[in-house]
Amino acid sequence: MGPREKRLRKGRKIRIQISHELKDLEDGKLNIRDLLEDPGPTTKRVTIYTILTATPKLGPAGVKKVLQATDTWPHDRVGSLSLESRRAILKHLPPRVANTFKVKRDTIS
Repeated sequence: MGPREKRLRKGRKIRIQISHELKDLEDGKLNIRDLLEDPGPTTKRVTIYTILTATPKLGPAGVKKVLQATDTWPHDRVGSLSLESRRAILKHLPPRVANTFKVKRDTIS
């Protein structure tokens, strides 16, 4: 197996991990707060728009409002966002999404 096949295999593995994390987020097994507070190495590669769109009870219009309120570009990757930016996104989530957190919304600072 050559270097090209190794790179392809590694990329395939990463894409599978990302799809599993997004599926867990959609199913409610993974919390958006946990995902943004401590993103893993594969989550850092995903755009913020993709993660927010996969969040339950948050549609494309809600995602657009949150991103506009926090001055974040939809194509920014989670790994390139600062912790303050990610926390601002969590603060601007609508109550129907924020109520799914294990901790109250006001304690996110």
